[in-house]
Amino acid sequence: MFRICSALIVCVLVSHRATARAHASEILWDQWGVPHVYAGEREGVAYAFGWAQMEAHAALIAILYGNARGEAAAHVGRSQLQEDLLVQQLDIPASARRALAAQDVETRASLEAFVSGMNDYMAQHPQAVPQAQRWVLPLTATDVLAHLQRVLLTRFIFSDAGAIAEYAEQPARRAQSRGSNAYAIGPSRSASGKALLLINPHLPWSGELTLFEAQLVQGERFVYGAALVGQPYISMGFTQSLGWAHTINAFDALDTYELTLAPGGYLLNGQVRAFETREPAELRVREVNGKLTTVSVPRLRSVHGPVVFVDPKRGNALAVRFSSGDLDQLTRRYWQQAVAQDRQQFEAAADRDRLACFNTLYADAHGEILYRYEGVMPQRRGGDYASWQGIQPGKRSENVWQSYYPASASPRVLNPASGFLQNANDPPWYATVPALDAKAFPAYIAAPQLDLRAQQSLRQVATDSSISFEELIAIKQSNRVELADRTLPELLAVLERAHTLEPERRVLAKWDRTLSTDARGALLFMAWADEMEALSTGEWFAEPWSASAPVVTPRGLANPARALWALEQASRKLQLQYGKLDVPYGQVARLRRGSHDYPASAGPVQYGVYSAAELGPARAGKAEVWGGDTFIAVVELSQPPRAQGLLTYGNASQPGSRFVGDQLALFSRRELRPLWIARSDVEQHLDHTQRLPSSSTPDSN
Repeated sequence: MFRICSALIVCVLVSHRATARAHASEILWDQWGVPHVYAGEREGVAYAFGWAQMEAHAALIAILYGNARGEAAAHVGRSQLQEDLLVQQLDIPASARRALAAQDVETRASLEAFVSGMNDYMAQHPQAVPQAQRWVLPLTATDVLAHLQRVLLTRFIFSDAGAIAEYAEQPARRAQSRGSNAYAIGPSRSASGKALLLINPHLPWSGELTLFEAQLVQGERFVYGAALVGQPYISMGFTQSLGWAHTINAFDALDTYELTLAPGGYLLNGQVRAFETREPAELRVREVNGKLTTVSVPRLRSVHGPVVFVDPKRGNALAVRFSSGDLDQLTRRYWQQAVAQDRQQFEAAADRDRLACFNTLYADAHGEILYRYEGVMPQRRGGDYASWQGIQPGKRSENVWQSYYPASASPRVLNPASGFLQNANDPPWYATVPALDAKAFPAYIAAPQLDLRAQQSLRQVATDSSISFEELIAIKQSNRVELADRTLPELLAVLERAHTLEPERRVLAKWDRTLSTDARGALLFMAWADEMEALSTGEWFAEPWSASAPVVTPRGLANPARALWALEQASRKLQLQYGKLDVPYGQVARLRRGSHDYPASAGPVQYGVYSAAELGPARAGKAEVWGGDTFIAVVELSQPPRAQGLLTYGNASQPGSRFVGDQLALFSRRELRPLWIARSDVEQHLDHTQRLPSSSTPDSN
């Protein structure tokens, strides 16, 4: 059985070290552990960027690149086998080798320089990677590309991963926080007359989706932003000319098909079709006794795509068909975005090397703003978004799409009259007001409904005709609970009429409907909402969501009696666990990283909270945040740009680093820090400097 696992992709190449070292570079580390890389040549920037990533995340990168090889079970043990199986089934190592060969000369050179920087760092600091992970060294360019493919495919593109795991009777996995908020505010809606941009991805706080904040400076040009650890490029950020943000979109890039096995293959159109076969992958597994055993992995392909699960007893198999976009050319795309001077150049890079998924929001110093619904969209036989979710029947070939829509067929909004663009993982129809006409696009692009966080996102800017830099920060930091605004007034009225649960009513009535650290009543409301969700077999709102009132519905309570019963259950559980009802939110919700431990002031997006912090299960009265807000940047595209931001969990994961968790206090207080762009500002807030000359021994002070 094959378990769909997640990972991220990084683009690193085998080092031509002599070439990389010929380009001297310098790293200025600021007081928050952000590397500011300076070099005259692209290869020098890439080399230093690789070095910096290893200094901050060496142990993590070794794990991620090792996983991307599909050989980790031989070193780590059987716990890694399912992930290795998927990597081999999707043929990721071979695909990465082909991708390396397809790079243009310039991009390949920068990839090689990036890997060279990583390997040279390890040569100087071999203790940075635990002995158990050193089998991956030296790192190669193929490792980078394989990591990129593994992560993007399995974490983002494989939207049916849960369905596959359930079908294969695999253990349930914790839901991943994969979301984001983003705004692009045009000059007509900006108080300064300059375009504004919010970058705010929501991701897990550990593992392959960890972000790394950096500034890369080549000559007079710079790009400031965040990269997924192991990536050789800034994937979200800004330059002196423009900036861009990504959010996860509703794009369905993958279909999963159930095949019926038959002697000699599988059934298709009433006939037996033979599988395409390749040599089985021979996976070594290190058992608990230290001995190596071998697992033979069949590698089959149907007309639907690669087979990821086979159950001979049931006589069934699962195959996946996915649209990955120009996955192998992301390094080229993001580099050219970083050096673009205007929207036309930015879009030329995006149109040539298309993303598999994500929304892009863009703003520039010329005052232009742009929304792009990214993804290479399959031309399916019809149906709506819901009909293509879950597992599809695989017996008929008409279900198997063969072609794709051009980029021009995807939703796009340029410089709207409203003066703003937004996305909070909602469908593209609500990027601004008035909304796009969903009927102008295939029905399977996205569901029509806006969730509560997206509604808050749209309403926050639609009702403000003059948004300042400081106001955009305040909008981003909103921790108001939208679900409470929709249901709490009626719940309180029901309690008044029923003359019951008076202590609960008093606590909820005093609550300000935010998730501030000292909010008393937030935990009771959240517990009640959880009980309502568990009880409901259908819609529990009196007025469900309506396209005619997209930002004020759903609202009210469909069943007041059920609401009272749910509150009684929530109250009982809260008092049993904490001994009282009015527990301060931050006493339970904790921000923990390394030695740091602070109260949270953000919360789960399921309650309609804009500032995101996903909570794990409560243990000993504490619930630790494991995902949500990661890199935050509020940018004014002035000359020079003005920016404040945060990397919530700190800019390092390396054990012993003083930058692990050092920004959690700011996140707790709902504060941002200045993002230092000018070299003079960086030097005023310097932690240490590294000069990386042609010698392999860096000069560090």
